[in-house]
Amino acid sequence: MNKNILRVTGRALTELGFDIRNYEVYRYGNKENLFKNISEYMDIFFQIKNLTFSEKNPSLYKFYPEEKQLNGKDKGFKMHTLPGVRLRDGKIQTQFKFTDQRSDNEWFGIYIRFVANPFMYSYLAYVRKNGWVEIAEYPGPEILCKKHLAPFGITNEETILVEVENNLIRVTIKNKCINYDKLRYQSQGKIGLACWYSNVIFKNVKVLCQDTIDTFENL
Repeated sequence: MNKNILRVTGRALTELGFDIRNYEVYRYGNKENLFKNISEYMDIFFQIKNLTFSEKNPSLYKFYPEEKQLNGKDKGFKMHTLPGVRLRDGKIQTQFKFTDQRSDNEWFGIYIRFVANPFMYSYLAYVRKNGWVEIAEYPGPEILCKKHLAPFGITNEETILVEVENNLIRVTIKNKCINYDKLRYQSQGKIGLACWYSNVIFKNVKVLCQDTIDTFENL
């Protein structure tokens, strides 16, 4: 059910059922010890959820400063998959700029939680040149929600921030945001930066993994 589970027992670990013996289980001897186990677990959980983009957390934080270009104006779809990154929950931020596009309806966005194919069991948060921000689910795409966050369009370099946790996703641009809280797919997956019939330059990609549960690559 994609929930954090703290497994505790007052019995000997050798008495546990075969179906949970291979999981991490904490044994407690009294009420104080049980409270200590729960408190320490909750402290770690909230420390992870309160993390910010920082090199102090090298195992959870990735930074890709180099400038890259997606040339999709004449080809349609173009995507760059970030190397060495997998997450279910976390934050992705990048600076981007449209340099050319077929029309003001074309977009730049970020795919999240895809295992092998970005068009299967994944989500896309994207911004159109005309300023509309949308969240889509694949297969589809099915537009889950949309909002006009930049009424004057995207004319200069901007920063997009995508935050995802469990069934919630939030997209922020120009200090305005759009939320959706009914995500169905919960796999840990890859991240891809993509465009549609547009040429886009992006740089300074920051990724922070905030996974706190056991995750599986397959659905």
